Amino acid sequence: MKQQRFTPIKTLLHELEGADYYWKIGFYGLVIGAGVHFCFIFLFAYLHIWQLSLFNFMSVALYWYAIFGLVLGSFHNEKEKDAKIGWIVFVELLSHNLLASYILGKESGFVYYIYVLIGLPFFADAYSRKIFFMQKVIAISAVFFIEFCPCFLSNKTEIPDDFIVLMHYGNLFLFLAIASMLTYVYADHSQTYQKELREESNKDVLTGLYNRRHILRNQFALSASPFAVAILDIDHFKHINDNYGHHCGDKAIYQVATVINDAIAEETVACRWGGEEFLLLFGASDKSKIEYCLEKIRRYIEEEMVECEDSTITVTLTAGVAYDPSYQSTFETLLLHADKALYEGKANGRNQICVIQMQG
Repeated sequence: MKQQRFTPIKTLLHELEGADYYWKIGFYGLVIGAGVHFCFIFLFAYLHIWQLSLFNFMSVALYWYAIFGLVLGSFHNEKEKDAKIGWIVFVELLSHNLLASYILGKESGFVYYIYVLIGLPFFADAYSRKIFFMQKVIAISAVFFIEFCPCFLSNKTEIPDDFIVLMHYGNLFLFLAIASMLTYVYADHSQTYQKELREESNKDVLTGLYNRRHILRNQFALSASPFAVAILDIDHFKHINDNYGHHCGDKAIYQVATVINDAIAEETVACRWGGEEFLLLFGASDKSKIEYCLEKIRRYIEEEMVECEDSTITVTLTAGVAYDPSYQSTFETLLLHADKALYEGKANGRNQICVIQMQG
């Protein structure tokens, strides 16, 4: 029988980096929950409330299972995993705090932890709306049940009332600390996630270069009066798709994008303009360096074969570039002339750099 190994903490944290948005947040909730219940094991053992001590031991085991067994577990459906962990947390929190409130009375303050189920939407994406709403209703109903049911009024242990009051304030403080910590983590990850979304929306999925929308939306911030604009187009791209398949066409686009990204200077902005077209936006005023850069890209593409399954494909590209030494032309004007230069290069036989210089 194959022996199962525990996942090292380093591996767990590495996996967490690639986790989705909710699990980067929910993971902290699981770790905090396991830590709090671990402390409660010894607190209730010290108070000789053995049923609660045993319950907290089982709670720690559940959280351990959720973290190491499910967070990193392989599921055919990620929603299935999220829902399973969500139910573990929901049932554990609800049952533990109902039991603690019944044994120690509602004045012990364990009802506060049920508020976590009401206010923090860590597992919202795991369920349908009906199930998510149902869980909220159950949690709210549990709070009112503890508040008004006579069975939760009295302390059923021999613990002095003064200690129960102290426990109440301790639970209130702990709940506020946990809620504040998780809210901070939620807000911090939310900002990071929004930033990542903005960056992803500006990047082309296949090549990793900027996309057309980013250039059009930020052209003035990138370069209000660019020195040069170049459009690069893969020659006979339709032939590649028709004869070798779209997956080979994608590989050619990716390889061209890699060469472009490696060849350009830091101040040059590159984007996938659309289909097999790329756009370069130059702010530098050295015409010879720009032409050398474009020629180097053209030559590298011509020399570097694209390996696709059993085929080796030769790819070439044509580039049209428009300059304005006076920096007076707008981006749109340079783009229009770069496009004209591109089609001139296509008409003259392709696999070349065609230049148009604006009159300053």
